[in-house]
Amino acid sequence: MWVRHTWSVDILLLSNPGCKAETYLLFCRIHLSSWLIVVVTLERTACVLFPHKVKLGYSPRNAGLIIVTIVLAVFGINI
Repeated sequence: MWVRHTWSVDILLLSNPGCKAETYLLFCRIHLSSWLIVVVTLERTACVLFPHKVKLGYSPRNAGLIIVTIVLAVFGINI
């Protein structure tokens, strides 16, 4: 949608693959944002419930792995 506002070009009207790609990316963005909020909420809940144990399981590396897993799952599910 930002392409339409930036360059006054509607990708949905240009071609059928462009329309499908735009729709696919729209659904991926919606699902990805929802699942990232779920992961952040679960992490914060674990911090409140288990304040001393949370430092053992959560690290920047684990956070990166979780994010990559969510992104791959969302892109795979929406195919």
